[in-house]
Order: sequence, then structure tokens, then C-alpha cells
Amino acid sequence: MIVLARLLLLMVALEHLGLLVFQTFLWQSPLALQLFHQTAAQAADSAVLAANQGVHNGLLAIGLLVGLVGKDRRFCLFFLGFAIVVGMFAALTSDGRVFFLQTVPAMVALLLFLQDRKGTKAHTKN
Repeated sequence: MIVLARLLLLMVALEHLGLLVFQTFLWQSPLALQLFHQTAAQAADSAVLAANQGVHNGLLAIGLLVGLVGKDRRFCLFFLGFAIVVGMFAALTSDGRVFFLQTVPAMVALLLFLQDRKGTKAHTKN
């Protein structure tokens, strides 16, 4: 179970790193316009806000990766919970598909980490 939890956590972290790249550096590119369903004018008007959001996504990804590499279960749980809240807010305020793309994988990973009771000491720093 813990291997699947770690793989899902890695997937969530990589997704947020991708969002960092698109929102911070490629927001006005043709691919980003297509992915985020925006016109060039909309992207230009929202570029600063998108970059800010991208930095937040990058920090979330870093937190997830630090927890994963450090094998710190509490750190992983905290940042997965953060990813769930962020995903739910984005799903409610922008695009409902975000719930399935971002929130569900983080929820499943969090539940798998919580179910790994026998590995709690091995995955938690004291």
C-alpha cells in the first residue's frame, strides 16, 4: 500500500510542478491557452495572477517531494491535505474537472498513507 501511496504522491507533486511551469513561465503560450481554455487577451490580462498561482503550486510540489524523499509521513499527510483543499477550491471556483485531476489522486494517496498503520514509525520522523 505504501508504494502506491508514494507513487500517487509523486504524481500529485509532478502535476503541481507542471502547473508551476505553465502558470509561471508558459501562461501565454499556445499550448497553455488550449489547456486552460483561454484567449490570448484573457491570458495577457491574468498573467501576473497566474504566475503567483504557479509559485504557490510549485511550493506545494516542493513540500510533497520533501515529505516523500525524507520519508516523513506527517509531512506527506500535511501537504496532501493542502493539495486536497487547493484542488477542491479550484474545482469549485474555476473548473470542476480539477476535482478529478488534482483532488482525487491526493485524496487516495492520503487515505493510503493513513491506512499504512504498520509503517507509521518507519515513515515518520520522531
